[in-house]
Amino acid sequence: MSIIDFGSAMWAVIGILSALHRRQVKHSGATVNASLLETAMAWMSIGVANYNADGEPGGRHGSGVAFIVPHRAYSTSDGDLIVSCANDALFARLCAALGHPEWSTDDRFATNAGRLQNRAEIDRLIGEQLGKETRAHWQELLQGAGIPSAPIQTTAEVLAHEHTHALGIVGSPSEDEIGLVGLPLSFDGHRPPPLHAARDIGADNDQLPEVLKVRP
Repeated sequence: MSIIDFGSAMWAVIGILSALHRRQVKHSGATVNASLLETAMAWMSIGVANYNADGEPGGRHGSGVAFIVPHRAYSTSDGDLIVSCANDALFARLCAALGHPEWSTDDRFATNAGRLQNRAEIDRLIGEQLGKETRAHWQELLQGAGIPSAPIQTTAEVLAHEHTHALGIVGSPSEDEIGLVGLPLSFDGHRPPPLHAARDIGADNDQLPEVLKVRP
């Protein structure tokens, strides 16, 4: 996914809309600048703040994050599940839900600071438990305990999901066109319709000067 390209376009649009608003209010123009590097730096905001705070370059944590444990994807018996415990109370609930309440009182894991120091071991223990059942089993159990969790879905699963259908975000200009993702926003409850399909070659000849018409 070209997230930096998409993000730069998004920031440019935000800047343009802001400049248009300023024109209405202050009756003055503006030059709007955006770039790929600036967008990349903006997405790095947490990492940059962490580095400026302690001078440590950080590391790679896969699907996890540098400053919270557990907060990552774990493998269940039929797919991956994101589990997030942003505080010690949530971690204690997780331990109880997994059938190991003793983990929450273990000196190595009782606090987030301790879990950060012992990341590999607590991730291993959690992963072993989650691997014994399905995503659906753990989702029901964890959500019932108020623990944030969500499955990592395939593209097919996302497209088949009831929320995707309810949002109506995937559409096509005509029956013979493939379905595409529409704009991720709506106005007064209505999403802008998909763009029209590309016109056939020469379809607009009658609207063009003779010299510009497409010849068969």
